[in-house]
Amino acid sequence: MKTPRTAPAFALVEIVIAMGVVTFTLVAILGMLSVGMRSSRESTEDTLVANMATTVLNNLRATNQFTNFSDAASLQVPDIFFDAMGRWNISDAGVVGGSNSQSLYRCKVNFVTNDTPGGENLAMVNLEFTWPVQAAKPPNTNVIHATLAPY
Repeated sequence: MKTPRTAPAFALVEIVIAMGVVTFTLVAILGMLSVGMRSSRESTEDTLVANMATTVLNNLRATNQFTNFSDAASLQVPDIFFDAMGRWNISDAGVVGGSNSQSLYRCKVNFVTNDTPGGENLAMVNLEFTWPVQAAKPPNTNVIHATLAPY
């Protein structure tokens, strides 16, 4: 009498080990996904803040006719507001993000006294971006230091 042939099969231990390896790999991939999403969001915010800073600096150059940069520290510029797309929000000028406000970003412009030798031809500016505007204490802050020179 012939003995029946059995097809080769996986043992239960092999299946459990394979499932453990797959589970470990999926957990690692999902962990990396959250890090990648956060990094992408921060990169987008940094790019948006840099573009808004360029807009503010270009506007300062265009609207302030500096005759003597040594007195630039005495200039007062009202807070500047931007919407979520980085567009200048003129309707919120001077408003601290009210309930009807569409502003997300606030920029505070501070001119700093330039005491360096030869600095009378340069205006030093600190741009402090905070968001969201509606928060009592905004959790996000980005400060950009810039120097304006006459054209």
